[in-house]
Amino acid sequence: MWLGTWEGILTKENAVWARFYDRDGNLVLLPEEIAREERERANLAEEECDRERQRAENAETQQQNTQTALEEEQQKNQMLIDRPPQTIRDRS
Repeated sequence: MWLGTWEGILTKENAVWARFYDRDGNLVLLPEEIAREERERANLAEEECDRERQRAENAETQQQNTQTALEEEQQKNQMLIDRPPQTIRDRS
């Protein structure tokens, strides 16, 4: 680790700060920065869950609508099958 400068906002103040960096030159995050990133990840995961839940609900609704339409079509077909044949009358 090494100590370097970093410009940004900490404790609601924009300034140049002394910050630690790792061997690869990555900024070592402060505990509050880690907590904020974890909250952001949790929020994103929750939003993704909500989208997936909505997709599943939409798919279920579509499946139910398709099933209802199929059953209605089957009922219509059965009514046509059950209907007695009509005779053709000569109009001459």
